[in-house]
Amino acid sequence: MQTPTKSTQKSRKTAENKRQVLMEAVTSCIKIYGLEKTTMENIAEQAGLSRITIYRKYSNRNNLISNFLAYRAEQFNAKIKAKISDCNSMEQALEIYFLSSAEQAFKDESVRVLVETSHVFKTILNGEESPIKDAIMETWQPLLKKLSADDAQILKIDDSEIINWIIIMQHNFSRMAIEAECSAEQIRQYIKDFVIPAFIIKASA
Repeated sequence: MQTPTKSTQKSRKTAENKRQVLMEAVTSCIKIYGLEKTTMENIAEQAGLSRITIYRKYSNRNNLISNFLAYRAEQFNAKIKAKISDCNSMEQALEIYFLSSAEQAFKDESVRVLVETSHVFKTILNGEESPIKDAIMETWQPLLKKLSADDAQILKIDDSEIINWIIIMQHNFSRMAIEAECSAEQIRQYIKDFVIPAFIIKASA
């Protein structure tokens, strides 16, 4: 295997730094203008980059927003992956994942704004390729593989179908928790009473 040169490593680091600056600019713009009113011009100005530079990487606004969602999903899933990878049941993993999702939505204003929009639904229901779906798939796939060895119900459902269900439920659940101003205990109870039974019904169908 060829060892990356110093110039290659520097180029990658520069690209990663530029991506981080851009994603943080999107975060700021969503807080200032709201998701629907945030424009590529707003983001470029906030990031200190030209629109041409952004368009070289992202073909349009929807593509940039999808990548922003993936960026936030990567941050969230990096923290949660180790926790759910040790789970011995889907029920346990779902409880940890959805509780952490709701807590994140309460803490992060940009996440709260995002769960109030239909962007995620449009992406999933239209069957579009989605960076956010890829990020969540990377988190869940190892666990699904492990659990399917002992659970025939999980084995018979396509991983992509499970991920779509998790994304949509995560969106709905976080939105409900925010609107109802639920406590951690109320959130945990809702997961046990509604989210987990919904998955069991889906797996049994």
